[in-house]
Formats: sequence, structure tokens, C-alpha cells
Amino acid sequence: MLDQQPNPQTENGYTMIANELLEALALLHLPTNEWQVVLVVIRKTYGFKKKVDRIANFQIMNSTGLGKEVVSRALHNLHKKRVITRDGKFIGINKDYSQWKLAKQLTNKLAELLTELAESSTKVSSPHVTQKKKETIQNKDIYIGDGKNGKDRQSAERPRTGGKTNVRRSIGAPLR
Repeated sequence: MLDQQPNPQTENGYTMIANELLEALALLHLPTNEWQVVLVVIRKTYGFKKKVDRIANFQIMNSTGLGKEVVSRALHNLHKKRVITRDGKFIGINKDYSQWKLAKQLTNKLAELLTELAESSTKVSSPHVTQKKKETIQNKDIYIGDGKNGKDRQSAERPRTGGKTNVRRSIGAPLR
């Protein structure tokens, strides 16, 4: 059919789809492979006036040119996103688009979580304050050993010299 000169006519067949569903599909952000599979599912179901149909992976492969693994992965992802319904080989479009798990919904949820995190964290008033806090942390005394004698104490400001090895660490660095 695609080898012929393009001349699409509704007299040669058409796929009837509800405008509401088509508009919901227009808002759907999917990878190209998944879009190709969605279009084949629409063609194989609504194109034959069916809600679901038995569609084998090889039919989708032949219609799209995609490989077996790609088709399987796309069907799995579309089912997980609830864009299609599957019952064995019976596949159809999920008309209840409110159930579709869209990337936009996930992005909105992530934005909400980031906003909550930002509101709960301590806010710094200026870069100067940040630098002061950093210097304070770096200059804190670090205790190594059991802390029972003064020789175990190490300071980042006044490194000890003498018989023992000089130990200079920042907070959070691993012990060697």
C-alpha cells in the first residue's frame, strides 16, 4: 500500500476516533517507538471498528519496521503508563485518559517534592554567610583517638608537628 503513489481518500478506508481522545493523545509525550505502537494499535482496533483486538507483536513489527525487542518494550511501557490495555494478545487504547501516567504528571509531582524540600531546608541569607559557615566547619577541632588525653586533639588551624604524623582532615573525609 505504501509502495503506491500517495493519494489518501476516505473512500479507501479511514479510522474513526473520538475527538476528545484524539485531543488527549495530542497532549501525550511519548518516545517515538511508543508513538508508532500507539498508532498501530489505533489502526488495528478503531480502524476495524473494534475496542480491542488480538494483535501479535509481528503485526506491529511489520507495520512499524521496529524490532521484536523494541515492540515488546514499547508495549510494556505503554501498558505500564496505562495508555493501552492488555489482556494476553488482546490490546486496545485505554479511553479513560485520566488514568494515563504521563511524564507531565511525574514532573509535577517531582516539582512539588522539590518545593517541599526547599521550604523545609535552611535558607542562607548571603554568600558571605555561606563562606563563614564553610570556614567554621573547616576550622573545627577534630578529635582522633579516645579523647582522654590532649595529644589526641588535632586542629585544622594549628597542625601538630613532632613525633607523630601530622593529621589534617576535613569533616566527612574517610579515615586512612
